[in-house]
Amino acid sequence: MMNAMYVMAIVLLSPRLNFSALQAKWVYYAAIATLWGNMIGYSTAVYAPERGLQPIGDWPNLVSYATFYTAVVGVVTFSGICLFNAIRVARNK
Repeated sequence: MMNAMYVMAIVLLSPRLNFSALQAKWVYYAAIATLWGNMIGYSTAVYAPERGLQPIGDWPNLVSYATFYTAVVGVVTFSGICLFNAIRVARNK
């Protein structure tokens, strides 16, 4: 839920951050990876005894862990790009 709200905030702020074409592409795909990773992770964590918190156990747990990891990589990627552009925009004002 929090990552979905974070993605919505980034999308709303994106016109002010002046992304280049390459940065916009990376943010786009990182947001998709984050949202799909969370959806699949939370859906499969229900069936896993460890809830996807550790890379052990049966296959629903491993799927949940892997997709949560993908979501974290997505968040870190577009957070870094957004932070870089926010600092750049703030310095130019």
